[in-house]
Amino acid sequence: MGFHFRRFKDLAILPLDGLVKMATYLPDWAGRSLAASFGLFFKSFYFLPGSHLRRTAVNLCRVIGHPDPRAMYFQIADKLASAAVLYGMALGHGSEVVADATTMDEVSYGRCREVLETRGSGMAVTTHCVGSVLAGPFFGREFPSRMLMRESKSETRARISRRYFERLGMNAIYARRADPVSLARGILRAFKQGALVVGTADLARRTEDTVQVEVFGQPVWLPAWPSRFAARRDVPILPLYVRVEGERIVMTVDEPFDEKDLVVSTQRWASSFEQSIRAHPADWVFMFDKHWSRIIAAAAAQLD
Repeated sequence: MGFHFRRFKDLAILPLDGLVKMATYLPDWAGRSLAASFGLFFKSFYFLPGSHLRRTAVNLCRVIGHPDPRAMYFQIADKLASAAVLYGMALGHGSEVVADATTMDEVSYGRCREVLETRGSGMAVTTHCVGSVLAGPFFGREFPSRMLMRESKSETRARISRRYFERLGMNAIYARRADPVSLARGILRAFKQGALVVGTADLARRTEDTVQVEVFGQPVWLPAWPSRFAARRDVPILPLYVRVEGERIVMTVDEPFDEKDLVVSTQRWASSFEQSIRAHPADWVFMFDKHWSRIIAAAAAQLD
């Protein structure tokens, strides 16, 4: 039976949620020890025979020229443990603690502020990184913003995720269970109200609303909706990448751009993502998604 990252997340969500909630009642050192135990558990999957996680890490490292896939994989585990600590802090002390633990360099901050002041709103696109959701409190505090949240198909994981989103103070637009018309109206209304709309856009599966671009030298079908909404409202796209460094969230924003052509626009933010992933691969946990793992495997095979 093949590995399904979604199934892995569905199985892990209850024990991980319990671990985070338990940590809120413990001294800081004990909470960090619990989070570290989760990191060790994740590391153990690297050594399983035929491990999909190890294979994907090895393939990605070959593609990007990283010398040590085990070290990169262990960094992912450590970042997940740090994220668990931050989620526990949010549950125990509120979202402001996470916002205070988040930084954005001056150039990136200036880009967001300039877009809001000169264009009125913008579309910030990001990837499924370890710290993507944890960036929400900072965005909500520093900029008028709305977060597009695509809940899980699993009712249990969706319910737990919503609780975390609410605790993090997310001004969210929930995407999966909304009908397309209502969702579009919500996004366009947010633009009209002068907000940055922030959403993850690295779902690599072909649907009626995707365009073909190139990532890691491979053809990839990525969502067209960020480029379509930005073009419709005449606002720029801001490629955003989120890193976890220790117990801090670090955000960088690439240069905003305007582009009406959906393929050209999507390729531009996809290329920005690829550049960020090559520089900081251990933050992009979505490499283990079955669609991306196949793309990465194909890219690695071309190197043989």
